[in-house]
Amino acid sequence: MMQRSQLKYFIVRRLIVLAIIFISNAQDNHAQDLKAGEINVRHISGLTYEATVTLYQNTSTFIYRPFIVVNWGQLGLDTLLSSITGCEDSNTIAQVFRGTHTYIGAGIDSIWCTENFRMANIQNISNSINENLVLKYDLKVGLPGLNNSSPVFANCAHDFWECCNWVYNPGASDPDLDSLSYKLIQPFTTNYTFPDVTLDSITGDMTFNPIATGYYSFCIQIDEWRNFSSSYVLVGTTYRQIQIDVWSLTGVNEYDDHISFNLFPNPFSTKAIIESKVSLRNATLTIDNCFGERIRQINNINDQSFTLSREDLSNGLYLLRITQDGKLVMTKKIIISD
Repeated sequence: MMQRSQLKYFIVRRLIVLAIIFISNAQDNHAQDLKAGEINVRHISGLTYEATVTLYQNTSTFIYRPFIVVNWGQLGLDTLLSSITGCEDSNTIAQVFRGTHTYIGAGIDSIWCTENFRMANIQNISNSINENLVLKYDLKVGLPGLNNSSPVFANCAHDFWECCNWVYNPGASDPDLDSLSYKLIQPFTTNYTFPDVTLDSITGDMTFNPIATGYYSFCIQIDEWRNFSSSYVLVGTTYRQIQIDVWSLTGVNEYDDHISFNLFPNPFSTKAIIESKVSLRNATLTIDNCFGERIRQINNINDQSFTLSREDLSNGLYLLRITQDGKLVMTKKIIISD
């Protein structure tokens, strides 16, 4: 049972945090920049855990958040300070918030936070500009043998649909070697519509078949299962919010995957080489920027390799496509940087 001094401490801390929230919300200086995010948890010792909250934000509308408020459960409302980390594409900034918390006893708790200013015009969230981004992790605290750290992710929670047998995978691995299972859920928001998407519950491969260009939001629930005497017990659950940007639509039947390509270096600053296993015939190379805008087209390519010069292209992420005989034969992402 919580001691009176402990209760007083938590109440005072909660009032301080609520005051900070009020002041922060009064500063209406944020843009609609939130794409995705997740909460990762690491067991420190005893009843102490570290949480890392990652927000994936749109570069062009990015507003720095000096802190966020996280609810640890058990009256554990707290502020976490920010740092900046990288992401795999040039139009996404990942802002990271990290802090520790010591629980007062064993139990099942949900660590969560809510941030507003989600990106506008998400195709499968009606009026997304007014919807919050809710991040959550379910944790079993202090139960015998269940000290747990959440999965870590090799892949960014934001990606681009590249057409034709394209698959997204979060690249989750569990530091405790727990078994993982995956499923798609509604991402803690109203006005949500599931698009044409399937998710492999064992591998985490998500296959997406969009019918329109634009932004799409998904939430992948990742359950952690630990083996106790040949019986599997659920020890934690991660809810990863992701966003997929669809620049253009190309049918699967139009894609010719019998021609393989190499592209190097990537990223590049002045020139890149594109090599094909066979010679191309009257092929066309198109280059789109991260907003889906066509910025260059090269026609009549008749060679097995050719050089792509930077010329007037600015730093950033681009999508390259090569078509031949009315079929798409290559699609690749490339990054240009100084």
